[in-house]
Amino acid sequence: MIQTPLVGLVAVGLWLLAGRIGRADGGGPSGLAWLSRVATFVFIIYYTALDSIGGFGLGRTILNTESLFEKGQISADQLEGVKLVLNETWVDHWVGGVGSVISQTGS
Repeated sequence: MIQTPLVGLVAVGLWLLAGRIGRADGGGPSGLAWLSRVATFVFIIYYTALDSIGGFGLGRTILNTESLFEKGQISADQLEGVKLVLNETWVDHWVGGVGSVISQTGS
C-alpha cells in the first residue's frame, strides 16, 4: 500500500525538477523537460491502472475458484492446489507486492 503514494511523490519530484528548466535554457533542454513531464503523467496513469488490473484479476480468480468448488466442478484437492499457487505467487519476490516484502523479512 505504501508504494502508490511514494510513486506519486517521485512523480511530483521529477515534475518540480523539470520545472526549473525553461525556454531560456534552450530548445533541447526545454523539450526534454516537457518530454519528462509527459512521461511522468503517462507512467502514473499506467502504474495505477496495471496495479488495479492485477488486484481485480486476483480477486476474480479467487471468486471463480470458490464458485467452481461450490458447483462441484473442482475437488477439495484442486481447491487447495489453487490456493497454494495464489499464495506462492503473492510472496514471490519476482512478482512483487506487499506479500513479497513481508515474506523476505521473515514475518
